[in-house]
Amino acid sequence: MNDRKKMIMDAFWKLLEEMPYNKISVRLIVERCGVNRNTFYYYFQDIPALVEEILNGQIDLLIARHCRVGSLEECISLLAHFFVENKKIVMHLYCALPRDVFISHLDCLLYRLTDLYITNITSALNLHVEHKELVVRFFKCLLVGSFLDWLDHGMSYDLQRECMLICRQQKGASLQFLLHASSGGYSEGLVEL
Repeated sequence: MNDRKKMIMDAFWKLLEEMPYNKISVRLIVERCGVNRNTFYYYFQDIPALVEEILNGQIDLLIARHCRVGSLEECISLLAHFFVENKKIVMHLYCALPRDVFISHLDCLLYRLTDLYITNITSALNLHVEHKELVVRFFKCLLVGSFLDWLDHGMSYDLQRECMLICRQQKGASLQFLLHASSGGYSEGLVEL
């Protein structure tokens, strides 16, 4: 990554620790990192484009550095830890970004984590894609809902513990479903609950 681009991204991240998202301007960002406005616009169309790139980079970094494919619980725990370490930033983004934009990023991240996990544990199974996808979406929806509730409550309770409990509770049911599905038990894709 280009040094100037990184300086802009770092300056924005630091400003986000200090003030709400809607108070940050391109002028503040370029003053903080000592570049001109043209340099900012060379790399980013606007502040939302900057946010998008930073969030995508953080997602990729989190997955690449910390997520063992065999442990969804560890990935979720690390994500919750990242949110707690960056609580001001996360809450500034959560409160200021359009809700659909924030949810879209969270949904994408949790889908990727869940898909990595389910792909790993089902690699030896002869599983129809739609059955695997059903379980991935189920886990992802549980986790997105849990993260949104946690954010709605100002990150005031222990999400890591709750997600670990959810993952452990659902692991047996999901594995049972996957094993049954791989043996052809759900040939029509319908499941009795």
